[in-house]
Amino acid sequence: MRGTGRAARSEQKAARRAAKPPLTIAFGNQKGGVGKTTLVINLAAALMRGGRITTVIDLDPQKSAERYGEHRAQETGEEAPVVVHGSADNLKDMIETAHLEGVEAILIDCPGALDRTLLLAAACADVVVVPTRSSLLDRNSLRDTLEFLVEAVKIHKCLVVLNAARDGADGGIREVEDLADTFGAVLAATRIEDNRAYSVSLGKGRSVLEGAGARSKPARAIDQLAREIETFHEQAAKAHKRRQK
Repeated sequence: MRGTGRAARSEQKAARRAAKPPLTIAFGNQKGGVGKTTLVINLAAALMRGGRITTVIDLDPQKSAERYGEHRAQETGEEAPVVVHGSADNLKDMIETAHLEGVEAILIDCPGALDRTLLLAAACADVVVVPTRSSLLDRNSLRDTLEFLVEAVKIHKCLVVLNAARDGADGGIREVEDLADTFGAVLAATRIEDNRAYSVSLGKGRSVLEGAGARSKPARAIDQLAREIETFHEQAAKAHKRRQK
């Protein structure tokens, strides 16, 4: 019986290894305070709602995502999405472990820096999401981040997301569009508006889909962005295959 059990577990692991690898999304920007972790947490919820088994890997020394996961468990009793803290040195192993465990989406929360961590995360990721606001300081940081990804030859994976967008900031938004175009990145059609519902929901250990309701405006925006990221990945993968031929 023991031999049969071991064989079954080996077959399960082999099946998972052969299965389609998880959609892996890295989130990075040189600047802190652009809402990376908030976006990670809410997109993880949207991907789970769409049927994907989802894990968050927190590479930021501040451990904001990991601490949210602990807070969520205390407040709601929910442990999904699983949030684990790691480092650039063990990132590949963590992704492989998640794959073997049947995880279908991995979101990597990187620190606010242009360093080896972002470089390795971008190399492992299918999509690199660069959240940005539209202020002058944020645009300067966006420029540096996109230059970094160009030098790393990862700009083809890059999806720029306007986060905490506010009415009346059209000039800054147009400049964000120009920067994305200049460096060959794609600017997401979905904009995440500045809305108190995000912080209120997180304080209760919930995503905005849970806290404000799945039909609320912010929740619909997160769902739409999740679908846009999946579509971007599919299109980028097809383009990559064409370039290899």
